[in-house]
This record gives sequence, structure tokens and C-alpha cells, in this order.
Amino acid sequence: MALFSLPWTRLLTPFLHRFITIPPPLHQHSTTEKLQTNLHSNRSCTKSSKLCLLRSKFLKKLEVIESKLKEATARLEKQLAEEQAARLRAEDSAKLHFGFSSKT
Repeated sequence: MALFSLPWTRLLTPFLHRFITIPPPLHQHSTTEKLQTNLHSNRSCTKSSKLCLLRSKFLKKLEVIESKLKEATARLEKQLAEEQAARLRAEDSAKLHFGFSSKT
């Protein structure tokens, strides 16, 4: 028997409603409330999925950039070593032919 279906409570109902809030039964959620709840949970799942997808894309791009940077660094180090070796050869050749050093 519901609390507010008794005859004596009809007079007190407006007064009691000021102080008591009775939540609706759980099984009587409206369809829109259910849809909103489902939509909210789906959005959070979708957002986390999107974040995971974006993170994986970011990590892949980061790996590509790192590998290109390593390749460029190795190429530049090799080029620098070749240029230093060529400079040393040129200095040695100048010493032999002209009898002087570029170092003072």
C-alpha cells in the first residue's frame, strides 16, 4: 500500500511534499531517461575510443619522425666525418707541397 493512498494523508499531502521527496521507483524510468543514460555512456565510450585512436596515431607519427631524425642525424654525422677527413687530407697535401701549415 502506497504511503499517500491512505485517506488521512490526502489532507497532509501538500504539506508533506514540502519536506519529503520520494524518488520514483527504479523500474519506472521514462524511455527518454533511459535513452539519455545510454547516450551518455556511449559518448564516454566513444570519446575514450577516439582518444585511444588519436593516441595511437600520434605515437605512430612520433615513431616516423624519430626514425627520420635518426636517419638525418646519421647522414649528417657521416657527411661531417667525410668533410673533416677531406680537410685533413688537404692540410697534409698542402704541408707536403708548400711546406706550411694552416695552423699558426
